[in-house]
Formats: sequence, C-alpha cells, structure tokens
Amino acid sequence: MPELVTERLAMCVPTLADFESSVAMWGDPDVVNHIGGKPSTREEGWGCSGIVS
Repeated sequence: MPELVTERLAMCVPTLADFESSVAMWGDPDVVNHIGGKPSTREEGWGCSGIVS
C-alpha cells in the first residue's frame, strides 16, 4: 500500500481496521461542525471512507 511519510506526517491508505474510528469521527457533530458538514451515518461512512480491504 502506498504511504506518504515526512518529518511531521505519516499517511497511509485506510483499511477495514480503521472503519470504526472513521465512522465515529465523521458521525461526531463537533468534528463536522468545523468543516461545514453534517454528521454521517454508518452507511454514508462506508461509502466515503476510502477503505481498502
């Protein structure tokens, strides 16, 4: 899987193991409030998570 690693940041492709945390984050009104969005349901989170199995 591709990764981007710098001195201050490490990014990798999301996996199924990341799903629960991702759903919790995007379903939290306090998180999405700061980016002008609305909380996502589990189904919406699955569709836009970018998770690779």
